[in-house]
Amino acid sequence: MNNAAKYLKYVLFLLWCIIIVTSCEQKALVTIQGERYTIDDFTDMHQFSPTDDSLQRRALIEEYVSQLTMIHEARDQGYEDDPVVKEAFETHRRDIISRGYYEKNVLDKVKVSEAELRERYARMVDMYHLAQIVCESESLARYIDAQLKKGASFDDLLVYSLDTLTENGDIGEFSAEQLPIEIFEPISDLREGQTTEPILFGDFYYILKLIEHSSADEPTFAEVKEYIKNDLSRQQAMEIADEFIQQILDDAKIEYNQEGLQALIKPESLLTMDDLNLWVIKKYDSTYVRVRTLRDAVYYQYTQSRIDPKRLIDRVLIPDLIYDQAIEKHYDESIKVKVQMGKALNMLMYQKYYSDNVLEKVSVDSTEVVRYYQENRDDYPEKSLEEAFTLIRSTLRENKIIALRSDLTYRLREQYQPVIHEDAVEKILKEE
Repeated sequence: MNNAAKYLKYVLFLLWCIIIVTSCEQKALVTIQGERYTIDDFTDMHQFSPTDDSLQRRALIEEYVSQLTMIHEARDQGYEDDPVVKEAFETHRRDIISRGYYEKNVLDKVKVSEAELRERYARMVDMYHLAQIVCESESLARYIDAQLKKGASFDDLLVYSLDTLTENGDIGEFSAEQLPIEIFEPISDLREGQTTEPILFGDFYYILKLIEHSSADEPTFAEVKEYIKNDLSRQQAMEIADEFIQQILDDAKIEYNQEGLQALIKPESLLTMDDLNLWVIKKYDSTYVRVRTLRDAVYYQYTQSRIDPKRLIDRVLIPDLIYDQAIEKHYDESIKVKVQMGKALNMLMYQKYYSDNVLEKVSVDSTEVVRYYQENRDDYPEKSLEEAFTLIRSTLRENKIIALRSDLTYRLREQYQPVIHEDAVEKILKEE
């Protein structure tokens, strides 16, 4: 065994140790050869449908146990060294590190207080019933305002309004949350019956009258609390993300070469060797990415979408920069990341093992299809063999997969003797 293989096995051993230690803090659902798998481990791979009954849930748990036995067998057979698994794992590794580092610096910093929830709710039920006069010119708006201050009736001055669709200028009720700040600030100081001075909003001037100010009875705070929390969390996350990504870009000292960007989207017939050697991005003061590296991917996407090539590059560049900083900060050594990588490796080994030992071993010969069709003609009364061929072949293949998987599952469960902890199963079955 070469040094690289020994190192990989050592890393994998450490990953499993970390997973086991972390799992010990949680309730075990399944134990196989001393290794504990928790309810959280199960929900990482499977989620119940709201319509699943207890039998369907138990079947999904049994499916999970069978998958675990295949993971153990794959590990025992050295599937972590399989080239397909190793290549896929490297991709997953980068994604896990980048995504985890982003979550740590953005999503984990999102905090919404009860006071913020109450404040947003108060704006949602703070209602303003308004009427409007709309003018195209400031001079007319000022004239109407002057007339109102002299005691003229708002209704009499509606003849000057561009709004001819609403009755008496009544535009209905709006919550403080719905109103733009340019509108809300002037009306929030009004008493019922009073009007604002002319407000320039967009291309027109508005004079607004407060017909009624009230507090809505619906919805209740309990009904919309979760919605408000999600909305505020999303807004906070976007603000934090903007700052985080801008700092990442600043730290990387990103520069773009406009000439290189244009070369990326040149038609093939006009592209020269000099174009291919142009640099497009410079990062960290010394690292250059040239047109020839990005040309194929960017040109194809550009022809499909006409999106600015800089934006297309950013989609790949920013995750790469996040990964670079995560590695620099040793985030890849965190327990959370190592646990996630261990789970990703498990899934990749399971998929490859299942493919090798079930999917790739199943084949359906044309003679089997013909024989099935002849023996089950009553099931296809209006279909010729040609019309039913694909459907029958698919059915036969699926039946073979089920049988082969069933045999494999039985053998592996006999071999590894998984222990299912019924107290944890009952807990899952009772959860909403």
